[in-house]
Amino acid sequence: MEIVLTSRKINETDMINTKYVLENLKEQIKQRMSERNLTASSVEKKSGLKISAVRNILNNKSTNPGMETLVAIAKTLECSVDALLGNESSNPAYMVSRDATIKPIEKHIWNFKLYNDTLQSVEKIIARKHLTLTLEQMLHIIQEVYIYSLSADEPKVDTRFANWMVENNSNK
Repeated sequence: MEIVLTSRKINETDMINTKYVLENLKEQIKQRMSERNLTASSVEKKSGLKISAVRNILNNKSTNPGMETLVAIAKTLECSVDALLGNESSNPAYMVSRDATIKPIEKHIWNFKLYNDTLQSVEKIIARKHLTLTLEQMLHIIQEVYIYSLSADEPKVDTRFANWMVENNSNK
């Protein structure tokens, strides 16, 4: 598959989708903090995040939180990353336990089929949207989608997350 690298204007649908995900993320964090009587500051401390990491998300200063940030917040709020992003799942395989840790990259098990499927999915999304990406952006997106997809009981590419990663990590 060939990736078309062109510059383009952000279309209205792209803006709405990104805005929706970020608004939903903010609302989920607020709701779950309220249910647990937590403040943004206490979530940051319990999560081991930098000062203002959660507050920046809540105040629209962070429009592209990383996967490690989302996992840390989900762990502290005792929910899945999917739930934070509005993809509520009753499947316990997607829950992040309080004892969960983010594995260093070198400790992830290699799954060639999943990696290949991830690469193809990301390429299709990029080609369909005619996006401009640097090598670093492309590798980052593939790595994040692969690692996220690897965490499922039956590893397969999470296309909603792949779309979200492309939307939030590309030059539009």
